[in-house]
Amino acid sequence: MFHHHYATTEYIAEVHPKSPLSTAIRTWNLEKTLAEMEKTGTATAIPSISSPGLWFGDPAVTRKIARNGNDYAGRIVNASAPSQQCRPRPPAGCGGSLCMFH
Repeated sequence: MFHHHYATTEYIAEVHPKSPLSTAIRTWNLEKTLAEMEKTGTATAIPSISSPGLWFGDPAVTRKIARNGNDYAGRIVNASAPSQQCRPRPPAGCGGSLCMFH
């Protein structure tokens, strides 16, 4: 099992101009992650949204990019092969369940 960060195109578009993201985050994709898992024999990955997180002072923007990231994480779980499970990591303080911004 390993933990790694992911970023949606919407997250990158919103965050990168305010807080430059690394090339690794800007070029992340599920196919590369699953290939790396296969190569290393890793059965489970726990993805979480990349640093610097979601809050940049605007609740509407935070909700939009949080929802997009949560929806994407859900699609990751559904797209994973049974031998390669990517599961979203609950944010700190969520009591063990995935927090959603509404």
